[in-house]
Amino acid sequence: NCSKSGADEFNARAVEKGIKFNVSSLADFATLWKTNNEEVLRKYLFLAVIVLICSAISIVSTLCVNVLLKKKEYGIKIAFGSTKERIILSLCFEMLFLNIISGAAAFGLSYRSFAGNIIQSYRDIYLRTLCSTSLVCLIGLMMLLTILVLFVPVKLLKRYNPAVLIKEEE
Repeated sequence: NCSKSGADEFNARAVEKGIKFNVSSLADFATLWKTNNEEVLRKYLFLAVIVLICSAISIVSTLCVNVLLKKKEYGIKIAFGSTKERIILSLCFEMLFLNIISGAAAFGLSYRSFAGNIIQSYRDIYLRTLCSTSLVCLIGLMMLLTILVLFVPVKLLKRYNPAVLIKEEE
């Protein structure tokens, strides 16, 4: 919390005495770090997008297999008066429930890892950041991914005819 002139004076004295030490503001340090590591940040972003796409494809294929394996069950539900929309909503609810459980577990594990007294300030920053805009963005991203992931299984469910599904032999 020193002034710019105080930091410059401290840096000048360090140079005079041959000490490799530099004082700068946090904003200057963050800007310098970002410019030095911009390529690494782009690579991490690319890697995160690839992992996200692969995860979405994996979840879509798992849900499609689940829908295909439960064809007879869905046919019986439709035959007994359940609408396709209700079945689709139950599938969406199941997916959202699993997302909420996994999100809560990830938050709990990450919070627990930063729960020590040594890094109390980091934990406070983490909670304030998450509770401000990050949580809203995270929930929005989860809803968007849920809609994208459920698109193919919902299309499969909409094509089912109950009479054909009940007659199918295993």
